[in-house]
Amino acid sequence: MALVRKILSLPFSPSITVPLVIALTYGPSNVREPLLQALGQYLNEENIHRVITALKVLAVGGLLSGVNKRLNRWALNNWKWSSDVQKWKWSREVAVVTGGCSGIGLHMVKQLLEKGIKVAVFDIQSPPKELQKCE
Repeated sequence: MALVRKILSLPFSPSITVPLVIALTYGPSNVREPLLQALGQYLNEENIHRVITALKVLAVGGLLSGVNKRLNRWALNNWKWSSDVQKWKWSREVAVVTGGCSGIGLHMVKQLLEKGIKVAVFDIQSPPKELQKCE
């Protein structure tokens, strides 16, 4: 399954699409011409231009996706470039859990309480006995 996912993600990979766009549009003629001739065997000239346009869109989308992933990782790390796991203070954290009186929510509340995290539980049900004794 992981191999299939990797293969399906190749068209969105800038490491594939950017070199193809450069080779097909700005590359030297000894590189560009054989590529265009190979495409010409399967596509007419109008469709070749559509393929190049699609590659450009995929390249830009892949680059923007990569930038988005990096920014998300940076934001999740409190806008710090390096991760400092040793300075994480669980006792200073507060978690809000909706639906924390039963099921998965209750399990999450228990796990958070074990780590020493303060937990606020919001649910339409009344809290179970095991949570009522917690402050």
